Amino acid sequence: MGEAFISSKKERFEHQRDKQYEEQLGTEDLLSQLPDVTTTLYRCVLTAHDSSVQVGDRVLIVDLGEQHLTVLWRNQVIGYVQPHDGDKLRTILANSARKMLVAVVHSLPKIGNTFTVTIEIE
Repeated sequence: MGEAFISSKKERFEHQRDKQYEEQLGTEDLLSQLPDVTTTLYRCVLTAHDSSVQVGDRVLIVDLGEQHLTVLWRNQVIGYVQPHDGDKLRTILANSARKMLVAVVHSLPKIGNTFTVTIEIE
């Protein structure tokens, strides 16, 4: 008799616990109100070797109708996005209402002329 009593109470308790847990999952919290942001690294070619761009500087990536996407810093062309990464960015630009993207310089070339930028996309 004691086992049947405990078994019936256990089932009712688990049902109430599961219901309360589902309600807790359904409520909004601080994390559910934040937008999803992805940060991606893109490779670019530095063509203006006399520019003083530094890591952390903001640059613009613009489609000026040329073969490559252009990288601008302080209204000067400093390079272009490599073709493989440029195709990805052209798709992003085509799917959005944007004509340019803001990027942050992630690394500068030590050897060669390739630098990387990061772009945050919501």
